Amino acid sequence: MVVLIGVIVAIMCVFLLRMYTLAAVSPDERAVADADSMTYQTTVEGARGCILDRNGNVLVSNRATYNIVIINYVLANTGAANENILKLLQMCEQLGIECQSHFPVTNTRPYEYDMQSLSTTWQTYFRQFLNNRDYDLDISASTLMRNLREAYKIPNDWSQEDVYKVISVRYELELRSVATNLENYMLAEDVDAESLAAVAELGIPGVIVQSGTVREYKTAYAAHLLGTLGAMDADEWEVYRENDDYNMNAMIGKSGIEKAFEEYLHGVSGTKITTVSTTGDVLSEYYTKMPEPGNNVETTIDISLQATAEQALEKVILDLRENGVGKNKEGKDAEGGAVVVQQVKTGEVLACASYPTFDLSTYRENFKELSEDEYSPLYNRALLAAYPPGSIYKMVTAIAAIDYGHYSPYHIITDQGLYTYYDSFQPKCYVWSRATGATHGPIDMRQAIAHSCNYYFYEVGRVTYDTAQKEVGYNPFDV
Repeated sequence: MVVLIGVIVAIMCVFLLRMYTLAAVSPDERAVADADSMTYQTTVEGARGCILDRNGNVLVSNRATYNIVIINYVLANTGAANENILKLLQMCEQLGIECQSHFPVTNTRPYEYDMQSLSTTWQTYFRQFLNNRDYDLDISASTLMRNLREAYKIPNDWSQEDVYKVISVRYELELRSVATNLENYMLAEDVDAESLAAVAELGIPGVIVQSGTVREYKTAYAAHLLGTLGAMDADEWEVYRENDDYNMNAMIGKSGIEKAFEEYLHGVSGTKITTVSTTGDVLSEYYTKMPEPGNNVETTIDISLQATAEQALEKVILDLRENGVGKNKEGKDAEGGAVVVQQVKTGEVLACASYPTFDLSTYRENFKELSEDEYSPLYNRALLAAYPPGSIYKMVTAIAAIDYGHYSPYHIITDQGLYTYYDSFQPKCYVWSRATGATHGPIDMRQAIAHSCNYYFYEVGRVTYDTAQKEVGYNPFDV
Protein backbone atom coordinates (compact mmCIF):
# COMPACT_ATOMS: atom_id res chain seq x y z
CA MET A 1 0.00 0.00 0.00
CA VAL A 2 2.83 2.35 0.88
CA VAL A 3 4.52 1.70 -2.48
CA LEU A 4 1.21 2.15 -4.36
CA ILE A 5 0.46 5.43 -2.58
CA GLY A 6 4.02 6.61 -3.31
CA VAL A 7 3.59 5.86 -7.04
CA ILE A 8 0.27 7.75 -7.16
CA VAL A 9 1.75 10.77 -5.35
CA ALA A 10 4.75 10.76 -7.72
CA ILE A 11 2.46 10.72 -10.78
CA MET A 12 0.37 13.55 -9.32
CA CYS A 13 3.52 15.59 -8.71
CA VAL A 14 4.63 15.08 -12.32
CA PHE A 15 1.21 16.27 -13.60
CA LEU A 16 1.14 19.25 -11.26
CA LEU A 17 4.65 20.26 -12.32
CA ARG A 18 3.67 19.99 -15.98
CA MET A 19 0.51 22.06 -15.38
CA TYR A 20 2.54 24.74 -13.61
CA THR A 21 5.08 24.81 -16.45
CA LEU A 22 2.36 25.28 -19.07
CA ALA A 23 0.45 27.88 -17.07
CA ALA A 24 3.22 29.99 -15.59
CA VAL A 25 6.70 29.18 -16.86
CA SER A 26 6.34 28.66 -20.62
CA PRO A 27 3.01 30.07 -21.83
CA ASP A 28 4.20 29.81 -25.43
CA GLU A 29 3.99 26.04 -25.11
CA ARG A 30 0.22 26.38 -24.77
CA ALA A 31 -0.01 26.81 -28.52
CA VAL A 32 -1.53 23.77 -30.16
CA ALA A 33 1.09 21.50 -31.69
CA ASP A 34 0.12 22.16 -35.27
CA ALA A 35 2.74 22.21 -37.99
CA ASP A 36 0.37 24.35 -40.09
CA SER A 37 0.11 27.26 -37.66
CA MET A 38 1.65 30.67 -37.18
CA THR A 39 2.24 32.72 -34.04
CA TYR A 40 2.30 36.50 -34.11
CA GLN A 41 2.60 39.30 -31.60
CA THR A 42 0.21 42.24 -31.25
CA THR A 43 0.83 45.40 -29.29
CA VAL A 44 -2.26 46.47 -27.38
CA GLU A 45 -2.12 50.16 -26.51
CA GLY A 46 -3.11 51.16 -22.99
CA ALA A 47 -5.93 53.71 -23.12
CA ARG A 48 -4.62 57.26 -23.00
CA GLY A 49 -5.56 59.33 -19.96
CA CYS A 50 -8.32 61.95 -20.11
CA ILE A 51 -7.84 65.73 -19.98
CA LEU A 52 -10.17 67.65 -17.65
CA ASP A 53 -10.76 71.30 -16.78
CA ARG A 54 -10.53 72.73 -13.26
CA ASN A 55 -14.15 71.80 -12.52
CA GLY A 56 -13.79 68.16 -13.55
CA ASN A 57 -15.41 68.56 -16.98
CA VAL A 58 -13.92 66.03 -19.41
CA LEU A 59 -12.41 67.85 -22.38
CA VAL A 60 -10.69 64.91 -24.10
CA SER A 61 -11.41 61.22 -23.57
CA ASN A 62 -11.32 57.99 -25.62
CA ARG A 63 -13.83 55.93 -27.53
CA ALA A 64 -13.67 52.37 -28.75
CA THR A 65 -12.66 51.87 -32.35
CA TYR A 66 -12.41 48.90 -34.70
CA ASN A 67 -9.73 48.35 -37.33
CA ILE A 68 -9.49 45.97 -40.29
CA VAL A 69 -6.25 43.97 -40.13
CA ILE A 70 -4.82 41.43 -42.59
CA ILE A 71 -2.74 38.43 -41.47
CA ASN A 72 -0.52 37.62 -44.43
CA TYR A 73 0.18 34.02 -43.39
CA VAL A 74 -3.50 33.11 -43.50
CA LEU A 75 -4.33 35.11 -46.63
CA ALA A 76 -1.40 33.62 -48.54
CA ASN A 77 -2.58 30.08 -47.76
CA THR A 78 -5.97 30.65 -49.41
CA GLY A 79 -4.35 30.15 -52.84
CA ALA A 80 -6.23 33.20 -54.13
CA ALA A 81 -4.54 36.09 -52.38
CA ASN A 82 -4.88 38.54 -55.28
CA GLU A 83 -8.55 37.80 -55.85
CA ASN A 84 -9.37 38.07 -52.15
CA ILE A 85 -7.47 41.34 -51.79
CA LEU A 86 -9.27 42.84 -54.79
CA LYS A 87 -12.62 41.70 -53.48
CA LEU A 88 -11.85 43.27 -50.10
CA LEU A 89 -10.66 46.56 -51.62
CA GLN A 90 -13.71 46.82 -53.85
CA MET A 91 -15.97 46.36 -50.84
CA CYS A 92 -14.06 49.02 -48.91
CA GLU A 93 -14.39 51.42 -51.83
CA GLN A 94 -18.11 50.71 -52.05
CA LEU A 95 -18.54 51.39 -48.33
CA GLY A 96 -16.39 54.53 -48.38
CA ILE A 97 -13.73 52.98 -46.13
CA GLU A 98 -10.39 54.72 -46.55
CA CYS A 99 -7.58 52.21 -46.92
CA GLN A 100 -4.06 53.16 -45.91
CA SER A 101 -0.82 52.18 -47.60
CA HIS A 102 2.81 53.31 -47.54
CA PHE A 103 3.56 52.15 -51.07
CA PRO A 104 5.67 55.05 -52.42
CA VAL A 105 4.54 54.93 -56.07
CA THR A 106 1.89 57.13 -57.69
CA ASN A 107 -1.27 55.31 -58.75
CA THR A 108 -1.31 56.33 -62.43
CA ARG A 109 1.03 56.03 -65.38
CA PRO A 110 3.71 57.11 -65.91
CA TYR A 111 4.57 55.78 -62.46
CA GLU A 112 6.73 57.96 -60.25
CA TYR A 113 8.01 57.75 -56.69
CA ASP A 114 6.31 59.85 -54.03
CA MET A 115 8.86 59.57 -51.23
CA GLN A 116 8.06 63.01 -49.82
CA SER A 117 4.73 61.76 -48.51
CA LEU A 118 6.52 59.17 -46.33
CA SER A 119 8.32 59.65 -43.05
CA THR A 120 12.02 58.78 -42.92
CA THR A 121 11.11 55.56 -41.11
CA TRP A 122 8.89 54.30 -43.94
CA GLN A 123 11.45 55.37 -46.51
CA THR A 124 13.95 53.15 -44.69
CA TYR A 125 11.47 50.26 -44.80
CA PHE A 126 11.11 50.72 -48.56
CA ARG A 127 14.88 50.48 -49.04
CA GLN A 128 14.90 47.32 -46.93
CA PHE A 129 12.16 45.93 -49.17
CA LEU A 130 14.24 46.59 -52.30
CA ASN A 131 17.35 45.04 -50.74
CA ASN A 132 15.43 41.95 -49.69
CA ARG A 133 14.31 41.43 -53.31
CA ASP A 134 17.79 42.21 -54.66
CA TYR A 135 16.44 45.20 -56.59
CA ASP A 136 18.70 48.17 -57.28
CA LEU A 137 17.99 51.12 -55.02
CA ASP A 138 17.73 53.33 -58.10
CA ILE A 139 15.19 51.09 -59.85
CA SER A 140 12.59 53.14 -61.72
CA ALA A 141 9.00 53.17 -60.50
CA SER A 142 7.74 51.69 -63.79
CA THR A 143 10.22 48.81 -63.63
CA LEU A 144 9.31 48.16 -60.00
CA MET A 145 5.62 47.97 -60.88
CA ARG A 146 6.32 45.55 -63.72
CA ASN A 147 8.53 43.33 -61.54
CA LEU A 148 6.05 43.22 -58.67
CA ARG A 149 3.15 42.40 -61.00
CA GLU A 150 5.10 39.40 -62.23
CA ALA A 151 6.27 38.41 -58.73
CA TYR A 152 2.75 38.55 -57.31
CA LYS A 153 1.33 36.75 -60.39
CA ILE A 154 -1.42 39.26 -61.01
CA PRO A 155 -3.53 38.32 -64.07
CA ASN A 156 -2.78 40.16 -67.31
CA ASP A 157 -6.42 40.96 -68.03
CA TRP A 158 -6.87 43.04 -64.88
CA SER A 159 -7.26 46.80 -65.19
CA GLN A 160 -4.27 48.95 -64.32
CA GLU A 161 -6.23 50.46 -61.44
CA ASP A 162 -6.93 47.05 -59.90
CA VAL A 163 -3.31 45.99 -60.41
CA TYR A 164 -2.06 49.03 -58.52
CA LYS A 165 -4.50 48.49 -55.63
CA VAL A 166 -3.45 44.86 -55.16
CA ILE A 167 0.27 45.61 -55.45
CA SER A 168 0.01 48.35 -52.80
CA VAL A 169 -1.52 45.85 -50.35
CA ARG A 170 0.83 42.99 -51.29
CA TYR A 171 3.74 45.38 -50.70
CA GLU A 172 2.50 46.15 -47.19
CA LEU A 173 2.04 42.47 -46.41
CA GLU A 174 5.49 41.50 -47.71
CA LEU A 175 7.03 44.37 -45.76
CA ARG A 176 5.97 42.62 -42.54
CA SER A 177 8.31 39.74 -43.32
CA VAL A 178 11.17 42.12 -44.14
CA ALA A 179 10.90 44.50 -41.18
CA THR A 180 10.50 42.26 -38.16
CA ASN A 181 9.39 45.07 -35.83
CA LEU A 182 6.26 45.78 -37.88
CA GLU A 183 3.00 44.21 -36.77
CA ASN A 184 0.20 42.87 -38.96
CA TYR A 185 -0.95 45.26 -41.68
CA MET A 186 -3.81 47.55 -40.64
CA LEU A 187 -5.75 48.14 -43.85
CA ALA A 188 -8.28 50.59 -42.36
CA GLU A 189 -8.87 52.12 -38.96
CA ASP A 190 -11.89 53.41 -37.07
CA VAL A 191 -14.42 51.53 -39.19
CA ASP A 192 -18.12 51.70 -38.25
CA ALA A 193 -20.02 48.59 -37.18
CA GLU A 194 -22.22 48.40 -40.29
CA SER A 195 -19.22 48.46 -42.60
CA LEU A 196 -17.42 45.85 -40.49
CA ALA A 197 -20.42 43.54 -40.84
CA ALA A 198 -20.34 43.91 -44.62
CA VAL A 199 -16.61 43.14 -44.75
CA ALA A 200 -17.07 40.12 -42.47
CA GLU A 201 -19.74 38.72 -44.81
CA LEU A 202 -17.07 38.36 -47.50
CA GLY A 203 -15.55 35.57 -45.38
CA ILE A 204 -11.99 36.25 -46.51
CA PRO A 205 -9.52 34.21 -44.39
CA GLY A 206 -6.89 36.35 -42.69
CA VAL A 207 -9.03 39.49 -42.55
CA ILE A 208 -9.76 40.18 -38.90
CA VAL A 209 -11.06 42.98 -36.71
CA GLN A 210 -8.93 44.44 -33.92
CA SER A 211 -10.25 46.81 -31.30
CA GLY A 212 -8.52 49.95 -30.11
CA THR A 213 -9.23 53.47 -28.92
CA VAL A 214 -9.10 56.92 -30.49
CA ARG A 215 -9.31 60.39 -28.98
CA GLU A 216 -12.79 61.84 -28.54
CA TYR A 217 -13.19 65.58 -28.04
CA LYS A 218 -15.93 66.73 -25.69
CA THR A 219 -15.47 70.42 -26.47
CA ALA A 220 -15.08 72.54 -29.59
CA TYR A 221 -12.87 75.00 -27.68
CA ALA A 222 -9.24 75.16 -26.48
CA ALA A 223 -7.90 73.36 -29.57
CA HIS A 224 -4.47 75.02 -29.36
CA LEU A 225 -4.21 74.24 -25.65
CA LEU A 226 -5.34 70.62 -25.76
CA GLY A 227 -3.05 69.81 -28.68
CA THR A 228 -2.79 66.99 -31.17
CA LEU A 229 -1.58 63.40 -31.44
CA GLY A 230 0.47 61.82 -34.19
CA ALA A 231 2.69 58.89 -35.10
CA MET A 232 6.33 59.09 -34.05
CA ASP A 233 8.92 60.22 -36.54
CA ALA A 234 12.47 58.83 -36.64
CA ASP A 235 13.88 61.40 -34.21
CA GLU A 236 11.10 60.81 -31.69
CA TRP A 237 11.57 57.05 -31.92
CA GLU A 238 15.21 57.51 -30.92
CA VAL A 239 13.95 59.22 -27.76
CA TYR A 240 11.32 56.63 -26.89
CA ARG A 241 12.84 53.36 -28.19
CA GLU A 242 14.45 52.53 -24.84
CA ASN A 243 11.10 52.98 -23.06
CA ASP A 244 9.28 49.64 -22.82
CA ASP A 245 5.94 51.46 -22.56
CA TYR A 246 6.18 52.56 -26.21
CA ASN A 247 6.19 50.65 -29.47
CA MET A 248 7.28 52.04 -32.80
CA ASN A 249 3.71 52.63 -33.98
CA ALA A 250 2.61 54.41 -30.79
CA MET A 251 0.76 57.71 -31.03
CA ILE A 252 2.31 60.51 -29.00
CA GLY A 253 1.47 64.10 -28.17
CA LYS A 254 2.65 66.48 -30.88
CA SER A 255 1.51 69.79 -29.39
CA GLY A 256 -0.30 71.40 -26.46
CA ILE A 257 -1.23 69.51 -23.31
CA GLU A 258 -1.02 66.20 -25.18
CA LYS A 259 2.71 66.81 -25.68
CA ALA A 260 3.48 68.62 -22.41
CA PHE A 261 1.98 65.83 -20.28
CA GLU A 262 2.87 62.88 -22.54
CA GLU A 263 4.53 60.93 -19.73
CA TYR A 264 1.35 61.14 -17.61
CA LEU A 265 -1.26 60.61 -20.34
CA HIS A 266 0.43 57.74 -22.18
CA GLY A 267 -0.63 54.30 -21.02
CA VAL A 268 1.56 51.21 -20.82
CA SER A 269 1.39 49.07 -23.97
CA GLY A 270 0.51 45.40 -23.55
CA THR A 271 1.67 42.45 -25.64
CA LYS A 272 -0.67 39.71 -26.89
CA ILE A 273 0.55 36.45 -28.45
CA THR A 274 -1.81 34.75 -30.90
CA THR A 275 -1.43 31.45 -32.73
CA VAL A 276 -3.64 30.84 -35.78
CA SER A 277 -4.08 27.97 -38.21
CA THR A 278 -3.83 28.26 -41.97
CA THR A 279 -7.60 28.77 -42.09
CA GLY A 280 -7.46 31.66 -39.62
CA ASP A 281 -8.82 29.78 -36.60
CA VAL A 282 -7.36 31.06 -33.34
CA LEU A 283 -5.54 28.17 -31.66
CA SER A 284 -4.31 30.10 -28.63
CA GLU A 285 -4.25 33.66 -27.37
CA TYR A 286 -2.71 35.14 -24.23
CA TYR A 287 -1.00 38.24 -22.85
CA THR A 288 2.66 38.31 -21.93
CA LYS A 289 2.18 41.87 -20.72
CA MET A 290 -1.14 43.44 -19.79
CA PRO A 291 -1.90 46.97 -21.06
CA GLU A 292 -2.38 49.70 -18.45
CA PRO A 293 -4.30 52.97 -18.93
CA GLY A 294 -2.61 56.35 -18.64
CA ASN A 295 -3.28 58.93 -15.94
CA ASN A 296 -5.81 61.74 -16.20
CA VAL A 297 -4.57 65.33 -16.27
CA GLU A 298 -6.65 68.07 -14.63
CA THR A 299 -5.87 71.54 -15.94
CA THR A 300 -6.48 75.01 -14.49
CA ILE A 301 -8.67 75.91 -17.48
CA ASP A 302 -12.31 76.82 -16.93
CA ILE A 303 -13.90 75.62 -20.18
CA SER A 304 -16.91 77.95 -19.80
CA LEU A 305 -14.60 80.95 -19.49
CA GLN A 306 -12.51 79.59 -22.36
CA ALA A 307 -15.62 79.46 -24.56
CA THR A 308 -16.53 83.03 -23.63
CA ALA A 309 -13.00 84.25 -24.39
CA GLU A 310 -12.90 82.54 -27.79
CA GLN A 311 -16.33 83.81 -28.80
CA ALA A 312 -15.51 87.38 -27.75
CA LEU A 313 -12.12 87.27 -29.49
CA GLU A 314 -13.65 85.99 -32.73
CA LYS A 315 -16.26 88.75 -32.66
CA VAL A 316 -13.62 91.46 -32.18
CA ILE A 317 -11.29 90.21 -34.92
CA LEU A 318 -14.07 89.77 -37.48
CA ASP A 319 -15.45 93.22 -36.65
CA LEU A 320 -11.98 94.72 -37.08
CA ARG A 321 -11.55 93.06 -40.47
CA GLU A 322 -14.89 94.40 -41.65
CA ASN A 323 -15.10 97.85 -40.06
CA GLY A 324 -11.71 98.80 -38.59
CA VAL A 325 -11.42 101.44 -35.86
CA GLY A 326 -11.67 105.22 -36.06
CA LYS A 327 -11.62 107.51 -39.06
CA ASN A 328 -8.63 105.76 -40.58
CA LYS A 329 -10.27 102.33 -40.26
CA GLU A 330 -7.22 100.93 -38.50
CA GLY A 331 -7.19 97.20 -37.85
CA LYS A 332 -8.86 96.07 -41.08
CA ASP A 333 -5.70 94.05 -41.75
CA ALA A 334 -6.07 92.13 -38.47
CA GLU A 335 -4.96 88.53 -39.00
CA GLY A 336 -5.78 87.24 -35.52
CA GLY A 337 -5.41 87.80 -31.83
CA ALA A 338 -5.11 86.20 -28.41
CA VAL A 339 -6.67 86.39 -24.96
CA VAL A 340 -5.19 85.03 -21.72
CA VAL A 341 -7.07 85.11 -18.41
CA GLN A 342 -5.13 84.40 -15.20
CA GLN A 343 -5.83 84.25 -11.50
CA VAL A 344 -4.05 87.30 -10.12
CA LYS A 345 -2.96 85.71 -6.84
CA THR A 346 -1.88 82.29 -8.12
CA GLY A 347 -1.00 82.87 -11.77
CA GLU A 348 -3.25 79.97 -12.81
CA VAL A 349 -4.36 80.20 -16.44
CA LEU A 350 -8.16 80.13 -16.58
CA ALA A 351 -8.50 80.73 -20.32
CA CYS A 352 -6.02 80.92 -23.18
CA ALA A 353 -7.63 81.71 -26.53
CA SER A 354 -6.08 82.13 -29.97
CA TYR A 355 -7.98 83.19 -33.08
CA PRO A 356 -8.42 81.91 -35.72
CA THR A 357 -8.72 78.40 -34.32
CA PHE A 358 -9.66 74.94 -35.61
CA ASP A 359 -11.66 71.82 -34.77
CA LEU A 360 -9.61 69.03 -33.19
CA SER A 361 -12.15 66.37 -34.17
CA THR A 362 -11.54 67.05 -37.92
CA TYR A 363 -7.91 68.15 -37.62
CA ARG A 364 -6.43 65.22 -39.56
CA GLU A 365 -8.96 65.39 -42.40
CA ASN A 366 -8.61 69.16 -42.79
CA PHE A 367 -4.87 69.47 -42.12
CA LYS A 368 -3.90 70.48 -45.68
CA GLU A 369 -6.57 73.18 -45.80
CA LEU A 370 -5.67 74.45 -42.33
CA SER A 371 -1.94 74.57 -43.06
CA GLU A 372 -2.52 76.58 -46.24
CA ASP A 373 -4.99 79.07 -44.71
CA GLU A 374 -3.65 82.65 -45.02
CA TYR A 375 -4.59 83.40 -41.40
CA SER A 376 -2.67 80.39 -39.99
CA PRO A 377 -5.35 78.87 -37.71
CA LEU A 378 -2.87 76.22 -36.47
CA TYR A 379 -0.59 78.92 -35.04
CA ASN A 380 -1.03 79.47 -31.29
CA ARG A 381 -0.84 83.25 -31.06
CA ALA A 382 -1.33 83.22 -27.29
CA LEU A 383 1.82 81.21 -26.53
CA LEU A 384 4.08 81.36 -29.58
CA ALA A 385 3.72 84.86 -31.02
CA ALA A 386 6.04 87.69 -29.92
CA TYR A 387 4.31 90.95 -29.01
CA PRO A 388 5.66 94.25 -27.63
CA PRO A 389 4.68 94.28 -23.94
CA GLY A 390 3.28 97.82 -24.20
CA SER A 391 1.70 99.36 -21.10
CA ILE A 392 1.69 96.02 -19.29
CA TYR A 393 5.37 96.73 -18.58
CA LYS A 394 4.34 99.71 -16.47
CA MET A 395 3.43 97.19 -13.76
CA VAL A 396 7.01 95.89 -13.81
CA THR A 397 8.36 99.44 -13.69
CA ALA A 398 6.12 100.31 -10.73
CA ILE A 399 7.24 97.25 -8.73
CA ALA A 400 10.91 97.92 -9.50
CA ALA A 401 10.51 101.59 -8.53
CA ILE A 402 9.07 100.68 -5.13
CA ASP A 403 11.70 97.96 -4.51
CA TYR A 404 14.82 99.74 -5.81
CA GLY A 405 14.02 103.40 -6.53
CA HIS A 406 12.75 104.52 -3.12
CA TYR A 407 9.37 105.45 -4.59
CA SER A 408 5.95 105.08 -2.95
CA PRO A 409 2.56 104.64 -4.62
CA TYR A 410 1.84 108.25 -3.63
CA HIS A 411 4.88 109.86 -5.24
CA ILE A 412 3.77 112.70 -7.53
CA ILE A 413 5.41 113.65 -10.84
CA THR A 414 4.12 116.37 -13.15
CA ASP A 415 3.46 115.09 -16.64
CA GLN A 416 5.00 117.61 -19.08
CA GLY A 417 3.97 115.69 -22.19
CA LEU A 418 7.32 115.50 -24.03
CA TYR A 419 10.09 113.72 -22.13
CA THR A 420 13.25 115.75 -22.90
CA TYR A 421 15.83 114.17 -20.59
CA TYR A 422 17.65 112.57 -23.53
CA ASP A 423 18.75 114.48 -26.60
CA SER A 424 18.59 111.59 -29.06
CA PHE A 425 15.34 110.05 -27.83
CA GLN A 426 12.40 112.15 -26.70
CA PRO A 427 9.25 110.06 -26.25
CA LYS A 428 5.92 111.59 -25.28
CA CYS A 429 2.84 110.83 -23.26
CA TYR A 430 0.11 109.45 -25.49
CA VAL A 431 -2.31 112.31 -24.66
CA TRP A 432 0.21 115.03 -25.60
CA SER A 433 0.56 116.74 -28.98
CA ARG A 434 2.17 119.98 -30.04
CA ALA A 435 -1.20 121.29 -31.15
CA THR A 436 -3.02 120.77 -27.83
CA GLY A 437 -0.21 120.45 -25.29
CA ALA A 438 -2.50 118.23 -23.19
CA THR A 439 -0.94 116.27 -20.30
CA HIS A 440 -2.04 114.35 -17.21
CA GLY A 441 -0.58 117.09 -15.01
CA PRO A 442 0.54 116.24 -11.44
CA ILE A 443 -0.10 112.51 -11.00
CA ASP A 444 0.93 109.81 -8.51
CA MET A 445 1.86 106.19 -9.25
CA ARG A 446 -1.63 104.79 -8.72
CA GLN A 447 -3.15 107.39 -11.03
CA ALA A 448 -0.33 106.87 -13.55
CA ILE A 449 -1.22 103.16 -13.76
CA ALA A 450 -4.94 103.90 -13.99
CA HIS A 451 -4.44 106.46 -16.82
CA SER A 452 -1.44 104.66 -18.38
CA CYS A 453 0.70 107.80 -18.23
CA ASN A 454 3.82 107.25 -20.32
CA TYR A 455 5.66 110.32 -19.02
CA TYR A 456 5.41 109.19 -15.39
CA PHE A 457 7.03 105.85 -16.09
CA TYR A 458 9.73 107.30 -18.36
CA GLU A 459 10.95 109.32 -15.36
CA VAL A 460 10.39 106.62 -12.72
CA GLY A 461 12.08 103.96 -14.89
CA ARG A 462 15.16 106.11 -15.53
CA VAL A 463 15.67 107.10 -11.89
CA THR A 464 15.02 103.55 -10.63
CA TYR A 465 17.54 102.07 -13.04
CA ASP A 466 20.23 104.60 -12.09
CA THR A 467 19.57 104.13 -8.34
CA ALA A 468 19.62 100.33 -8.48
CA GLN A 469 22.80 100.25 -10.56
CA LYS A 470 24.62 102.51 -8.07
CA GLU A 471 23.41 100.81 -4.89
CA VAL A 472 23.22 97.09 -5.78
CA GLY A 473 24.72 96.87 -9.26
CA TYR A 474 21.57 95.18 -10.55
CA ASN A 475 19.21 95.90 -13.43
CA PRO A 476 15.77 96.02 -11.74
CA PHE A 477 14.00 95.51 -15.08
CA ASP A 478 15.81 92.27 -15.91
CA VAL A 479 12.76 90.01 -16.07
